[in-house]
Amino acid sequence: MNVDVPVSVIVPVYNTVRYLDECLRSVCNQSFRDWECILVDDGSTDGSGGLCDAWAEKDTRIRVLHQPNKGVSAARNAGLEEARGQFVAFLDSDDWLTEDCLQRLFDRITSEKTGMSLCGFFYDQDGRSVPSLTTIRSVTIGPEDAPAFADLNRHFQLSVPVAKLYRADLIQEHHLRFDETCSFGEDLLFNYAYLDHILKIAIVPACLYHYRQRAGSLSHRTDPERFQRHYDQWKIQRAFCQQKGLWLASVRRLFFSQLWGYIYDALFLFPLLDKKSTSYLRSILRIPEIDQLAAYPDLFDCSPWIKYAILHRQAWLFRLFFALR
Repeated sequence: MNVDVPVSVIVPVYNTVRYLDECLRSVCNQSFRDWECILVDDGSTDGSGGLCDAWAEKDTRIRVLHQPNKGVSAARNAGLEEARGQFVAFLDSDDWLTEDCLQRLFDRITSEKTGMSLCGFFYDQDGRSVPSLTTIRSVTIGPEDAPAFADLNRHFQLSVPVAKLYRADLIQEHHLRFDETCSFGEDLLFNYAYLDHILKIAIVPACLYHYRQRAGSLSHRTDPERFQRHYDQWKIQRAFCQQKGLWLASVRRLFFSQLWGYIYDALFLFPLLDKKSTSYLRSILRIPEIDQLAAYPDLFDCSPWIKYAILHRQAWLFRLFFALR
């Protein structure tokens, strides 16, 4: 692998012409100057592709790839094929970085000689910025740091590829790529595949990435198989934690709390289909981990009858509830 620059910033672009200038200004205004930025125009139809080309003309550190629309995973993968940096950062084209983001991530990953550095981020919506971060300075992926690992997951910092630096040599050596067949949760799968090859995460305890939340984005769309996708990923995380000696009390409590939430959301919030379907209800309530949820009744706040019906797999109670609504 030819390494020409310290950091490659990969930006998948699809119909974000409204936000792209702000995103790319934040890259060009970084206090850390030695980077390349790879813009992957994923078949945009709103002029984003032309705007990418205009930015490349203004700054030689910016390169543009144009491809037919294949999805964000394919766009990121195309960027990985072209990246020439020692480290890789991902930036979504409707988000932006604080001025010192790359510098602080770079300082942490190089000084600590770790496989990943990450920082907190802001959720930005309707003019409000809500921080999500941990104050932990580093996490060793092993039983000694199980509570800290749980904290990273609690703040969803391992569920997204942004607000991080990855080692490019590890990505290429193990041919780690985003699953282009998956439209939900592919970021988490990529991260856990990457974590399997490192020993420690260095953390900048500050919010340096602005994550714009927009109605209609992929994370807000209804997915009729969303519970199964959540559950499959939950099992992957559990297997990882068991393999690394992380499946201790603090981690188990976190993940069983999440499982309670996934089941509740599947029953009451999504998908938009016939909730009176016995087969749909049973498909959720048949998972074997429900027996283990009985040990964690305090982890999720909902009506007692709902907990009873879940723990005793009483699909008929939910069917009756939805029939009477």
